[in-house]
Amino acid sequence: MQRTRLYHKINYALLFILLQVCFISAKAQPSFKMHKIKLPAEVSYFDNQFSSIQIFQNKLYLISESRLQDNAPAKIYVADLSGYKKYLRDTNRLLSFSKYNIENLDLLRKKITAAGGDYEGIEATIIENGNVYFSIETETSSPDCYIVKGVLQNQQVILDTTILIAVPKFTGADGKAIYNAGYEAMVKEGDYLYAFYEYNDFLQANYVRVLDKFSFSGNQCQHLFPIQRLPFRITDITATGNHHFTAINYFYSGGGPDAVYRPAINDTILNKLVLSDGSYKSYSRLVDIYINETGISWQPIWEFPSAFRGYNWECIAAYKNGYFIMNDKYTTQKPYQSELYYLERK
Repeated sequence: MQRTRLYHKINYALLFILLQVCFISAKAQPSFKMHKIKLPAEVSYFDNQFSSIQIFQNKLYLISESRLQDNAPAKIYVADLSGYKKYLRDTNRLLSFSKYNIENLDLLRKKITAAGGDYEGIEATIIENGNVYFSIETETSSPDCYIVKGVLQNQQVILDTTILIAVPKFTGADGKAIYNAGYEAMVKEGDYLYAFYEYNDFLQANYVRVLDKFSFSGNQCQHLFPIQRLPFRITDITATGNHHFTAINYFYSGGGPDAVYRPAINDTILNKLVLSDGSYKSYSRLVDIYINETGISWQPIWEFPSAFRGYNWECIAAYKNGYFIMNDKYTTQKPYQSELYYLERK
């Protein structure tokens, strides 16, 4: 009898633990409903190639990559988010935008060229207390990316031409740059700016570059901060509170130089995500990023629905009970265009 009671107690305990694990797993895996926001034709135009979005003072900022080398204007589109829920309920309601110019980016591009870099465009953005920080991506052969700073003023961004911070790219064991990789995501945590490299799948060690507040006053000081090895690409990041952030983790199915982002052949877990009948497929998910005193860890939290995994998701911003997300221009089929969605937590 005592053995039977002990047996039942053990089983009840195991059941309790199992239920707790299931509860934690369910809690860690949120579910979202995707709402498409209707955009004006000027904003959805594919050649805007949006690279990041930010929310500041209840306004949504869409930042164009601003490919000056292709004669594209340097610009941001801005929308008021008051009453944003009506755009979720009515998919025919058009979200209106104002256009802000980015001043002095052409002058900073010339400085990048003079320093031996090959400007490609704006990638990551931070808007905080009226200050604007951009990361500038360069061509693969350029050794550095750059971070610039400006201010929001009179419906424009005015960049400070005296601030141009070179941020060295990480390279492989052979010393060569990773194809098409730059600092695609940035966040502020206290007085520190964390710049996340697009590729964080090095075998030995992976790092985020950290700049302190003095870096923007002439005394540049960069630190390396360890990050847990992360496959695929990180394309944008947004703060969610308590040292947690949500990032887009994206895999492009292309071969050639893009094959550097493929998981190892013997990695059966990752290959289940990106291989189908021997062919690679694009894949995208959200991951939780946690910054503590000793390093940065991550865990997956949500996969995009299969119909949207091939979008080149470049932009994310936490807002209310979910996120605004946006692709650059690439969808799963032509004609390409930029699309804005709100992920509403169920």
